[in-house]
Amino acid sequence: MIEKKGIIISSTKYKDYDAIINILFNDSFESVLIRGAYRKNNMNLFLTNKMVYADFELYQGKVNGLKLKSAQVIDSFSNLYNDYDHISIMMLINEIVRKCIIDIDTEKVYNLLLKLLKGLNSGKDVNKSICYFLIQLTKIIGVELMLEGCVDCNSKENLHLLSFEHGGLLCDDHRNLDVDSILLSAKEIAVIKELYIDDYSHFDFLSDLTIKELIIGFIYLIEKSFGLDINSKELINIHS
Repeated sequence: MIEKKGIIISSTKYKDYDAIINILFNDSFESVLIRGAYRKNNMNLFLTNKMVYADFELYQGKVNGLKLKSAQVIDSFSNLYNDYDHISIMMLINEIVRKCIIDIDTEKVYNLLLKLLKGLNSGKDVNKSICYFLIQLTKIIGVELMLEGCVDCNSKENLHLLSFEHGGLLCDDHRNLDVDSILLSAKEIAVIKELYIDDYSHFDFLSDLTIKELIIGFIYLIEKSFGLDINSKELINIHS
């Protein structure tokens, strides 16, 4: 018997009444079969919802694959389903995690996602929370931006443009105002460096517009690095 906590990332109906749920644990990402989940009044039907945090009791079936024996919901993060804004953000985060989870550090992603969900559920600012999540996620997956010098010439002077297309800062001699770039002050650049280190409090030094531009940029960076299309990214426009 296997007992551990996890976050449900996705679910699929299997045959007539069964469900296969994909769960992010702190040490793995697993598919689990739930027998009869879609039968009328089945108490496990709730486990077909995304982003449910639960304590699972699993067993290895005679045929390959894990099966559910029981589950106790720890938190369904119900506050995140009370309005369209939060629902859209949940869709965005779920899609990003689902598409990026292969071959990365599941423990770090698990802890980061759980921190995000708990923060949003307790009322933390949506855009700041999402921006922090994306910065930390890109760090985990190994696509951290170059912020110590110009990407093209390594100059430490006159750094004002952050280019997600080029993967970091550009000096005035090499800057190109493409779509995926942001003009930043020296203070704002220093704040982004601190956010990489894991200091959420520095968001107070960034404007709402800059935070939104960073969200768009980091989503682009993830798409570019993995060759993905994050379909739900358009939903963040409601937070402008």
